[in-house]
Amino acid sequence: MDFDRDNAVFLQAFELINSTDKDIFISGKAGTGKTTFLKALRTNTFKRTLVAAPTGVAAINAAGVTIHSLFNLPRNPFVPENMEIFHARNLDNTTREIIRNLELLVIDEVSMLRCDTLDGIDYVLRRVRNNQAEPFGGIQVVYIGDLFQLSPIASDTDAAILKKYYSGRFFVDSNVYQLTNPIYLELIKVYRQSDPEFLDILNAVRENKCSASHFELLNGYCKQEANNNAITLTTHNRKADLINESNLSNIGSPEKVLSAKIVGTYPPELYPTSKELKLKLGAVVMLLKNDRSKVKRYYNGKTGIVVKIEPHKLTVDLGDNDLLELEEEVWANTRQRVDLETQTVSDEQVGSFQQFPVKLAWAITIHKSQGLTFDNLIIDAGETFAEGQIYVALSRLRSLAGLTLKEQLSPALVKINPRIKLFTDNNPGSMLSKDILQNLQWGFAGRILAKLFDMSDLEHYIGAAQNHPLSIVSSSYRSLSDLSDTFKKFCVELSDTFKSDEKDFHKVFERASAAAGYFSPQLNSLLDQLRAFDKAHADDINYKNQLPALRNVKRYAQGKLTGLTTAKTFTASLQTGKNPGEAMAMLRKVGKSMIGTSQANLMGVSAQAKNSLERESLDLFRSGKSIQEISHLTKLGIPTIEFHLTTFLGTGELDVLELMDSSQFERIKSVIEQGNTSLSEIRRQLGGTVSFGQINAVIAHLS
Repeated sequence: MDFDRDNAVFLQAFELINSTDKDIFISGKAGTGKTTFLKALRTNTFKRTLVAAPTGVAAINAAGVTIHSLFNLPRNPFVPENMEIFHARNLDNTTREIIRNLELLVIDEVSMLRCDTLDGIDYVLRRVRNNQAEPFGGIQVVYIGDLFQLSPIASDTDAAILKKYYSGRFFVDSNVYQLTNPIYLELIKVYRQSDPEFLDILNAVRENKCSASHFELLNGYCKQEANNNAITLTTHNRKADLINESNLSNIGSPEKVLSAKIVGTYPPELYPTSKELKLKLGAVVMLLKNDRSKVKRYYNGKTGIVVKIEPHKLTVDLGDNDLLELEEEVWANTRQRVDLETQTVSDEQVGSFQQFPVKLAWAITIHKSQGLTFDNLIIDAGETFAEGQIYVALSRLRSLAGLTLKEQLSPALVKINPRIKLFTDNNPGSMLSKDILQNLQWGFAGRILAKLFDMSDLEHYIGAAQNHPLSIVSSSYRSLSDLSDTFKKFCVELSDTFKSDEKDFHKVFERASAAAGYFSPQLNSLLDQLRAFDKAHADDINYKNQLPALRNVKRYAQGKLTGLTTAKTFTASLQTGKNPGEAMAMLRKVGKSMIGTSQANLMGVSAQAKNSLERESLDLFRSGKSIQEISHLTKLGIPTIEFHLTTFLGTGELDVLELMDSSQFERIKSVIEQGNTSLSEIRRQLGGTVSFGQINAVIAHLS
């Protein structure tokens, strides 16, 4: 993890996300590491995660997607008179699959998120996930941002409409936020600034508590001579454009136009810089990328002067003749897709934007500066129109030494919304006690087990396949329905156990084992019958029409068998004294989540790999068939076949070196032993030359 390991709030936030299902609001002053936390979270959670933000700029900075594009929300306020508009909006099948399989939604820069937009997200998630009973359809939501920074935007017309239904326009005023009451954590340690005097001023501006001495000190920087590399932060796009155009025209050297290369789909509102980048020698530019090398010579927001322009190379002087040669960068426009075999969410590139990672930077707007850091700034705040603008502008600086004010600041320019002050006064943002955290973990553990034993999805697909000419499915449906009362009683027992002060996990383990033994024969019988029927009717055209329905039954039955095994593994860990977080960390070791899924995956694989589909894959593999050939014969995906074979590593019927050569094994093992637990990150470090199935096999072998 690339974050401060001594930051207790970071650590508790990670623990809450990974070992509970409680919604969380992570706030903090500018420079307290919110962006760092988000970057670390993306690679250190086992949950299927999406990151979204209210604006295109914020989405690019967070490496996420915009909220309105992800959920296909109209720009109309989400209020009763507009419900027909929202109801008519449809999502494509890919997005629907992503949402159905999502476990964690992270919303960055939430200060700009409007109350009705969050309620609109809740509406979409409940509807798509067919779960009206739970907020966000059962998805955990993490909010990241500082309410004292840039506020939500609403036209006069929209603001008048919102006043009828909401007490304020901030996301904390939404109905779903009030319903869920997220845990509020506030990051305290400031990393961007270290000067106590500057920090005192920033705190005073943030909370609108500036004294006369604060203004006197700040206004001492008014109209002083600015650093040559200082850029202007201004309130409006028109002012920034005028400053940039004027300064560029004042340079006598010839203008060169560098055209971006756009492939596929890349909407103009997501362009990270100009499509037609106009530059001259001597132009002031801002870098739009961080230095990925260990040297860290530059960062997103660093300014410099263009000293050389070539067709595919740009040279920028960072100061003191520190010359940086830049090549064109490629920004990817991605959308998420779901692998229906593995139920994993991955990014799919749908377009790209190739251009030099710079933009003219004599001036930018305060809104576009949020999340950036600068050494030198000229702040033009004379037309401040929104709460938080002065605070955002000042807090972009590392120190007061780099500040120049274009005109004096007055109390009238430092705006704060009373609603935000009231919220923060009533929510101190203190860390949770150990007991409260543990109770949240126990509740989450109980819900995990309930979902692992839940047969409702399987019953649904069996019910959908009852028109099949054979009685296999119908009889199985009746058998599983007969077990529903037993299942419900067991869930009540689980709930009572996790709510009690004295938690008898030996009893939980015994009951989980007994329940698994009770359900497993029914599932195995169903799978055996379906397998036999597959072979007998492989060439039957009428049967092929039933394939989708029966395949769903097989897939969910297979997944439920694995879920029962996982439940036993999980409760066995609790029985040995592990808390839910530790038990789930053990399950996370193989990089998958079983929460709310029904697919066959690798979590909790026991030594008793014996169901019919897995055995068929093993028999074919033993006969000399390759994984690709088995996939073709069985009509199952390669990831599923790899999973089947991996289950036999625990029984000793297969050796890991039968699934890969020794060099592949050693390479994968080396990366895993460096502490990597994310399958995607392990595969990325190996250059994408191995499959997720091979990584899972090595993890299973090592564990």
